[in-house]
Amino acid sequence: MSKIRVFLLLFLLAATDILVAQQYQVGVCDWMILKRQKLGEFSRAQEIGADGVELDMGGLGQRAAFDNQLRDPRQARLFKHVADSLGVKIGAMAMSGFYGQSLAKKDSYMEMAADCFATMDRMGSGNVVFLPLGGSGNDWTTDKALRKEIVKRLHALGEAAVKNGKVFGIDTPALLDQLKWSGWLFVERSRDTTMVRNVVANYSNNVNYLKSIFNSLPEPEVKLNSEGRDPKYVETILGRAKKVTDEFSQTYTPMGQNLRNIVANRYFELNDIYAERDSLKKTDKKLAEAVCDSKLYRSHFAFDASLAKYLDPSRIERVKNVMTYNVVKVTYDAQCDMIPTLKPEEKQQILIWLKEARELAIDAESSNKKHEVFGKYKGRINNYLSKRGYDLTKEREAWYERVKARGGQL
Repeated sequence: MSKIRVFLLLFLLAATDILVAQQYQVGVCDWMILKRQKLGEFSRAQEIGADGVELDMGGLGQRAAFDNQLRDPRQARLFKHVADSLGVKIGAMAMSGFYGQSLAKKDSYMEMAADCFATMDRMGSGNVVFLPLGGSGNDWTTDKALRKEIVKRLHALGEAAVKNGKVFGIDTPALLDQLKWSGWLFVERSRDTTMVRNVVANYSNNVNYLKSIFNSLPEPEVKLNSEGRDPKYVETILGRAKKVTDEFSQTYTPMGQNLRNIVANRYFELNDIYAERDSLKKTDKKLAEAVCDSKLYRSHFAFDASLAKYLDPSRIERVKNVMTYNVVKVTYDAQCDMIPTLKPEEKQQILIWLKEARELAIDAESSNKKHEVFGKYKGRINNYLSKRGYDLTKEREAWYERVKARGGQL
């Protein structure tokens, strides 16, 4: 379950009514995706599907100041350039060091706030800065003196924030709509316990889920051609198309909806082409095959063109891999593992044929037919390797023993 932090204006900051539209942008904390003040946080956020990042001020430890590399204007410009070039926003700043250090005991807290305000101006990161109180423990709820000190320091920080046009946010379980909140929601921690180190999978699933909950998606540009089709069949096809959008962590985004419809429409189109072929076969088998081949040829390139509106060539390849069960990668990796002595030109030829097979398999009418296509090309590859002098029987036996020795199986 995701933990969502919502920035609540403190009363001492004279909260206004300026945020009224119910539109949410979902971001991730850079330190939680293991990219604290690293340029890679922006590409990671993009890969996850987040709208932006909450950029941390850097580590604190026992230091009097944050380990903040963005004090350097050159570094700040570089970070801004990378973020802008990827279309990833810097939604807020954070002083996460106070998860481990007590606000009530850090005498340099005002200087640290000033450093943060200056960095925010340098980065153009909006006006909100997150201040956790985790390092202060829970004693302040019962220790009156400690609570008084924290309140005093929060008041001083609030006054400084007002003067600098900034807002301090704290953890709150507040209800968003009742607060008339709009703006950024940041996912702080979200992990599947079976894959705790898979940052992209964990955060992309939760970021996209939050988007689906808080933001209604606009009508897709690409219309789903489902009219007149069996609803159960449509549901099955949309399930197949979702595997593609899941590959890019875009299932709950506008781009993902268009991509889903393009892929689903391709499956519908193939079904129609083969249904027409089967109908024509009843009277003229030769004509049936000719009409089918002609329509497949034309539609094959139209599919690529539709995808190209939303994806670059490398990602179009990933779509095709998903639609053909990743047979290209699985087979290529197996061939290279089976015959470690393959020459570069031999590996290249194997990959060329497998990709050629994929282009044919993607137009096949069923899973079995797709695998039949790859089967034929695997035979071609085996013949090629045999002519190159490889004893495939011995290579396969040796491979089996290697795999068995490392605890695997074929």
